[in-house]
Amino acid sequence: ICGNNFSSSSPAKFSAVAGYDLCTGWGTPAGTALINALAGPSEVLLVTVPAFAASGHLGGPFTPISVSCTLTNGGATGVTWSAAKTQTWTTLSASGGTLAAGATTTVTWSISSGANSLAAGTYADTLTFTNATSGVAQSHGMSLAITGPPTITSASPLPAGTAGSAYSQTLTASGGVTLYAWSIAA
Repeated sequence: ICGNNFSSSSPAKFSAVAGYDLCTGWGTPAGTALINALAGPSEVLLVTVPAFAASGHLGGPFTPISVSCTLTNGGATGVTWSAAKTQTWTTLSASGGTLAAGATTTVTWSISSGANSLAAGTYADTLTFTNATSGVAQSHGMSLAITGPPTITSASPLPAGTAGSAYSQTLTASGGVTLYAWSIAA
């Protein structure tokens, strides 16, 4: 066996044997295991989730109502995945499955009718996709902004007009939204 490290002061110490070298402390490398550890897992779950920021008035409707999330297995072997959300007012079209190597699937994350009973305010949900094979998880957030009823901020005054004169009126609500506008030509 080569690799012995003998000297005149230690003629019997530090001898190398198959599988272990006392001098370096290294054993015989397990080549396949080392390469696999350095290369990473053979299954890779790639998740694409578009930005999801919805808004609307009390009772809905909300826009956008949903987004499509894409899951792709970028690895050489099948991958098992799961999905979980934190709020009851959202839904998922699927909560788990198995993807073959190179396969893609779509999961739709939607605002459910449960959001129609929420009070005015800003709400958040988190969607987490987990690669059950490797245990790696990816989380994505969304927000829902619900506004209350409009508040009238301006109204053109009613004129003391004369018969046959032109007239117009505009009613504007919070956020600069025109609730109605009309006019009468002379």
